[in-house]
Amino acid sequence: MALAGRRRRRAWVEQIGECCTEVARGADRFAVKDPRMLLVLPLWRTALRRQRVDVRALVTLRHPGATARSLHARNGLPLAHAEQIWLRDMRALQAGIGRVPHGVVRYGALVADPVRVLRGGFAAAGVPWDVAAEGAVRDLVDPALDRSRGEDADAPEAATAFAGVATLGSVRQWPR
Repeated sequence: MALAGRRRRRAWVEQIGECCTEVARGADRFAVKDPRMLLVLPLWRTALRRQRVDVRALVTLRHPGATARSLHARNGLPLAHAEQIWLRDMRALQAGIGRVPHGVVRYGALVADPVRVLRGGFAAAGVPWDVAAEGAVRDLVDPALDRSRGEDADAPEAATAFAGVATLGSVRQWPR
């Protein structure tokens, strides 16, 4: 990696660390949710390791056809382009997860029964479940925001990959 690239990486790691310090101030735990985060997951892992944060992840696995339909409805992306984004993101997730303890939850099940599904995902990631948060979880998940129901035909290449990982409980079990 060129010197300029290493400098940028160090600056990003420092910015991530500063952001987490600010967000977590006074809290015993905090969460960050952004699907694009997985593209820079190694930077996050480095920043949080430097701060001695016990990192855990909850991976939401959504059918690639549904993802493609959602990106098409929300952003006007062609289905084939959206399918390639799903494939790219799954590769980035697999490369970036490292040894981070994590749970995998299925998007459809999460929308249908968020408390049960999140409780199981948290358990898989080794995160204690907070029963007091159940009302907030129910309020947070709005099935009306689900923009699509995808099918294998909407993302044929990715649907094959999805079929191979849909039932597996860990990203590390996914075939490369």
